[in-house]
Amino acid sequence: MLTNENIIRINRLGFLESLKRINLFTEDLFHAIKMEVEENKIILTSQNADFGSAKDELDVEYTGDPLTLGFNCRYFIDTLQVMEGEIIEACINSNESPCLISSDDDKGFLSIIMPMKL
Repeated sequence: MLTNENIIRINRLGFLESLKRINLFTEDLFHAIKMEVEENKIILTSQNADFGSAKDELDVEYTGDPLTLGFNCRYFIDTLQVMEGEIIEACINSNESPCLISSDDDKGFLSIIMPMKL
């Protein structure tokens, strides 16, 4: 059961646009991105052997411990595209736990995205 120790509040559309840009520089098979979450910011990075690397930084509401996570970018993009809320909450307990995504404006909608090793 998730205890929601680390809650990241982030603007959905800004996050979605950043993920789409970062996804251009992921490897085709896994779409792996690295998320580094620190106090009030998230840094997204990806690498592609043929095209180079990408990095983007977004302002978020977060006061928990720093986290470094790996995810398939496509799962986040797919989830955020069907949500309607302006602000989403991403709850992550540790570097190896799943990410639970919800929004006050999307009642009854939950998405769980499993992390991946980088």
